[in-house]
Amino acid sequence: MLLQTSRTGFLLTGALALAVVASGGPQRATWPGKPYKEVRAYLYNLASDWPNSIIEDGRLSPSVENPDGVRLTDRQVERLLDAVARPHPDHPIAACFSPRHGFVFYNASKKPVAWVYVCFECSNYRGSPELKNNFDLDTLEKLTRELGLPVLSGRPAYEAWKKKQAKQQ
Repeated sequence: MLLQTSRTGFLLTGALALAVVASGGPQRATWPGKPYKEVRAYLYNLASDWPNSIIEDGRLSPSVENPDGVRLTDRQVERLLDAVARPHPDHPIAACFSPRHGFVFYNASKKPVAWVYVCFECSNYRGSPELKNNFDLDTLEKLTRELGLPVLSGRPAYEAWKKKQAKQQ
């Protein structure tokens, strides 16, 4: 259905407009379901192959490389939520899980209210609160690199990166 306004001559596709209105507009991610003020990205767990969470007992894992992390912009948070809180196609996931990257959502009191942690080596991930859909790992990896965090292959590569960083300081 095509509508034409007599004054402006603009064309509007009525069917498209009705579809957007009927659907309530673009779907927004409802996860984490708790208010948050900021999101920060971290590199951690470099010397371990255990599936340690980025948050342990309500605090950052002691293995975090930079406790300040990297603060995400609003647009980056939107991309992160799109990558983790919306359904994505199935992909292979290895049985191992050695997460090295985490994203933490903080409330106004700077307390963690939600987090996700990712192992790009085995395509595995977790979140709290739990997420039941597949993550978009390509988007997450691009975002992680954009934030200046390395994405390497294996514990030895991360340990070598850490030694190199220590020598540069």
